[in-house]
Amino acid sequence: MKTSNWILLTALYVSQFLPVAFFFMGLPVILRDQGMGLEQIGALYGLGMVWVLKFLWAPLLDRVRFGRFGHYRAWLLLAQAGIAIVLVLVSQLDPLTQFPRMLILALVMTGLAATQDIAADATACRLLPPSLRGAGNAIQVAGGVLGLILGGGGMIYVYGALGWQVGLLFMAGIMLAVMIPILRFREPGEAPDRLARSARNAGMSRLWRVWLQDGMGSWAITLIVVNIGVSMVFPMLQTGLVDAGWSVTAVGSLLNVTAPLVSLIAVALTGLVLVRVSPVVVILAVLPIEALAALALMPIGTAEAGRLIVPAIIVLYCAHHSISTAVVTLIMARTGPGTEGSDFTVQHSLFLLTGFVAGGGAMQLAAALGYGPSIAIAAGVMGLAFVFCLALRRRLAAPGVPAADGAEGSDGPDKADGAGEAETSNRGWAETIGAAGPN
Repeated sequence: MKTSNWILLTALYVSQFLPVAFFFMGLPVILRDQGMGLEQIGALYGLGMVWVLKFLWAPLLDRVRFGRFGHYRAWLLLAQAGIAIVLVLVSQLDPLTQFPRMLILALVMTGLAATQDIAADATACRLLPPSLRGAGNAIQVAGGVLGLILGGGGMIYVYGALGWQVGLLFMAGIMLAVMIPILRFREPGEAPDRLARSARNAGMSRLWRVWLQDGMGSWAITLIVVNIGVSMVFPMLQTGLVDAGWSVTAVGSLLNVTAPLVSLIAVALTGLVLVRVSPVVVILAVLPIEALAALALMPIGTAEAGRLIVPAIIVLYCAHHSISTAVVTLIMARTGPGTEGSDFTVQHSLFLLTGFVAGGGAMQLAAALGYGPSIAIAAGVMGLAFVFCLALRRRLAAPGVPAADGAEGSDGPDKADGAGEAETSNRGWAETIGAAGPN
């Protein structure tokens, strides 16, 4: 694949999370520092559901093309420009006295960022042949982590140095700069048979027909179980460290900067490993590490919390992002030509929804049982996820990726013709789902 395409994917995934992280992680700190109540600040976190529900308009992106301006390329340009415009409008508001207006614009911005994510994922599905999907999805996860670090932590420093208005205009400038590689991108042409398949399959019914493929029931359960345990632990880290006597600055530095930065190394290594090793094997190898790291965190929130807490948190971040890289690689293998946006997004939304639900429930569990027992339950869930994936490892294999036993997936060995390879590897998948009926 061309170097320019790697640059494009990296820029897309970093930029999409930059404003989102600012509104979810950086802005609450700024507003609280200025005296805003927790009830109002809590409304910002509700915007996260937009990211979960983005599958509802993914079929629109698959179906609507813009002629010579391209397909997903045009959607990327519209989304990036839209985000930049919203950031400029927000920069003119006072976040304290005009909070309702800012919240509405933040909702629009989140929707545009989610739309950009759909188009970016679909573009990656088309560009990445099976042999490069591990590396490509490592860039996706790493770009997201880096965007969260810059948006959640970096933009606070920019705000402190340049102020509210200039800080947001600076971020808008970054969004516009990312449009340069998009404008230079030449989207692969679509063959007539591909356009016909897309017209036949793209639509709201695609959101449920994608689950009719053989083995998708097991895959849906996998998307749920591998994310429940770690999603239960993450919310307890922030409050647990504060309860253990950590300062807010120290907690933010560890959870929003240090641990995510170290996890980028794990993501890069996972991308290299996935060139030769099945994503299922990666999940099976890392889940026990994730569970052990969680168990080491059981004393969190107490005076007994010792030196193991910091390395355990770092290992937990590394394990989670490594598993996420393997999961999105398997998701990408389960997309069909012409409906990449819908296929990828509806699977990934299930994965994300699990995290939201498990995270919310974990705090209630911790309030009732305490941190230690709650984290032990979360580690037990990770153990059950390992047993489930081990028992169904052959069914979890996907077209175009190595199977858990070392053989290739159901579509045979990799080819080497770039985007054509990506389409060929998934054609059988799409046709099987398409046989379920028209939209």
